[in-house]
Amino acid sequence: MIWLIFFGRLDAEKWIQWIIDMVNLFGKDKEELPFDLFIFGSWAYEGHLRNLSQKYKQVHFFGRQNMDTIKRYSSLCQYALMPSECLESFWLWALTSLHQWIPVIWYAKWWLEPFIYPELDISKSEWKNTWERLYNMLKKLIKNPIKFEKNPRQIAQEYTINHRKQNIAYLIWSKPQKIILVSDFINKIWGIETYVNDCKSILENMWHQVELFGTNCPKGKSWKVFKMLWIFIWLFNIIWAHRLKNKINEFKPDIIRYHSILRYIWWMWLNQWEEGIKKILMFHDLWYVHPFPSKLTNESQIPKRLWLRKFLRASRSGNPFTRVALTLKYISLRLIKRSLRNNIDTIIIPSPFMKDMFSRTYNIKPEKIYLLPHFIQS
Repeated sequence: MIWLIFFGRLDAEKWIQWIIDMVNLFGKDKEELPFDLFIFGSWAYEGHLRNLSQKYKQVHFFGRQNMDTIKRYSSLCQYALMPSECLESFWLWALTSLHQWIPVIWYAKWWLEPFIYPELDISKSEWKNTWERLYNMLKKLIKNPIKFEKNPRQIAQEYTINHRKQNIAYLIWSKPQKIILVSDFINKIWGIETYVNDCKSILENMWHQVELFGTNCPKGKSWKVFKMLWIFIWLFNIIWAHRLKNKINEFKPDIIRYHSILRYIWWMWLNQWEEGIKKILMFHDLWYVHPFPSKLTNESQIPKRLWLRKFLRASRSGNPFTRVALTLKYISLRLIKRSLRNNIDTIIIPSPFMKDMFSRTYNIKPEKIYLLPHFIQS
């Protein structure tokens, strides 16, 4: 018997369905599963996972919990499951798992290779589907558990908060600064919003004066309406652009750092200009270079130039409504590209492989792009 853990957003983009299919595949063999699975998270698949936990007593679904609670269970687990097939801009879940001494079962592709033990790399499997690869990997591990020579936590040591502070000091100078962190959503709902709040805490710990600017993510029916209208909100969100201008005049920052800006922030936010203010933009998401990042499984699928024809072709969709929505998204990206030319001093990326990608797509000089990896969240 082995113990497994998964924690993160329960969304189709994270391919959580593959874990469900893998569990049901084991359920065909026996009434009881040969492992215990602990699942932490919230969003679209909560109902599916509650049903799965009722069907199998070895599946334990806890919903959204704080990291302290997750740590209590992770200390009992031998492996973490990361079933996503898509190209990730960073491997934060894998990093957090390794820091908790848990090896990760995942695809060792792109810049994930240093984080995945070769023995746990499911990309080497001869099976076609991810759930089948997970199923056969777990069967091997149950039969022959692996003892790893290298401590999982050693892999994560280069991504501690102390390393983060050193990189930030180099980027924005060590003397205290007044900083506005701008992000569309600032309540702790997903990893990226938690990351923004953690950045605020780190900067304040370094004696910087920091304020967040953004809104809270809608929930329930409001979220469904928002998902349908987000591109129109993004293009015509003049009210929040005006509020940001007022915030700048009131707070008088030395630095404005734009974080997540593709879901709610109007492109004019990037055009807020005041003499003497350094402006930094973080490209943390592959939405900036591809219409559907959750379907992005290879870098070759990313258009080399931000042209409408190539952007629509990359979607592989003939649906007229989808193509209209993507055309509006393309317009928003072109507006970002125009704003970058004159209004942003520094671009931040979390992973090395993104440098050439964004330099090429947005015509950004490589020396303007700064690598600032994510850090282990506490």
